[in-house]
Amino acid sequence: MNLYIRSSAEVSERLQEDVLAYTSTTLDLQMKPDLEARDQWTGRGLAVWLNTEFFFDQSESQQLGVLLHELSHCLSNGEPTLIEYENLTGFDQFAACGGIRYVVESFGLDSAGVNYERMIRDHHDVRFARAALHLAWRARHSVDLAHVHMCGAGYSFDGSCRTAANALHSELVKGGNLFDVLETKPPQEFADLFTKT
Repeated sequence: MNLYIRSSAEVSERLQEDVLAYTSTTLDLQMKPDLEARDQWTGRGLAVWLNTEFFFDQSESQQLGVLLHELSHCLSNGEPTLIEYENLTGFDQFAACGGIRYVVESFGLDSAGVNYERMIRDHHDVRFARAALHLAWRARHSVDLAHVHMCGAGYSFDGSCRTAANALHSELVKGGNLFDVLETKPPQEFADLFTKT
């Protein structure tokens, strides 16, 4: 599977200044013209956009945490969608991009009535947190769990990341292919953390 990680200096697409990084199920297609111009397009895949203005001001653990956070979205979304982004319009483009605020503004959509807090919470659900914990576990010697930003105020689970990690511990030590793991039902103790919030 292809993985594209590009900085704001490498692609023409610009995000809000206060966004550290971004991913969506169709970001690869949004980056495609820039990737083709550099002879780097090798087909559909996962993609992450990093804002160099802010990203490189972070510690190494924070940088890795941001990358793992975005890759967790990629993994929790599953295989890249086969939807051709260019063929979508209006709200469908917005939905395909994961419902990020800048998409509303860039496409001139009516943002009235959009509940951004709920949107953020919904995009950081049990599947996302499970992927994030698996990635953080595998990188545990290089990243502080808190830097992955997978739980806390405004997220689907607003408790401690350590509590979530402890509830998933037996699964984490087993390892395995993350796509396969994410297709199974999460341990009940872990899932219950998300149903109580």
